Amino acid sequence: MTQPSPSIAAPAATRGPWIQTHEGLAFPLINPEAADIRRADLVAALAKINRFTGHTREPYSVAQHSVLVAELVTQFSDHPDAPRYALLHDAHEAYLGDVATPVKWALREFGSIAVDARGMIEDRIDEAVHRAFGLAPRPGAGITFAVKAADLLALMAERRDLLKPGPAWEGDYPDPAGVPRIEPLNWRQAAVVFDAAITRLFGDAAPAWV
Repeated sequence: MTQPSPSIAAPAATRGPWIQTHEGLAFPLINPEAADIRRADLVAALAKINRFTGHTREPYSVAQHSVLVAELVTQFSDHPDAPRYALLHDAHEAYLGDVATPVKWALREFGSIAVDARGMIEDRIDEAVHRAFGLAPRPGAGITFAVKAADLLALMAERRDLLKPGPAWEGDYPDPAGVPRIEPLNWRQAAVVFDAAITRLFGDAAPAWV
């Protein structure tokens, strides 16, 4: 798949605020398009961003988490696109960073405007990512449910294996007993594993590396 290489300056003038990506490109945060998505940017950023705001025993990346969710989602859906959407379910974090769910709850105590605004930006980025990977902008309800279920199961396995013992979590959470023990990868290993998952699930439909 051949894509144009936008200059760093142009999106700032035409599509609002932007960040410079790993590959040295400008990524417009509010109005991204499929052509703005680079596989190398996703791989590098998600491999270096830590889950749980860095409070795990060892660094644990969003990239490794995403691969785990893509593996677990087959327990909840046999749709061929379910693992593809699952692998990309946190792709927006490559551009926005990871905000832990309890932090979002805390922000809502001061009003929902900031959280809702981030959610809208996340949705726009996710839609651009999905288009770049040849998927429909938004998954159907069945796939959405399956990805959320797999994400929650991964969360509980991560809590079991990566966090120190702590206070009880309120809520109805799945039992991760059937999930193999998680061994955190360093960021370079996580990047390789995430990129391999892209190749396995998308093949030539994945966006260009650069």
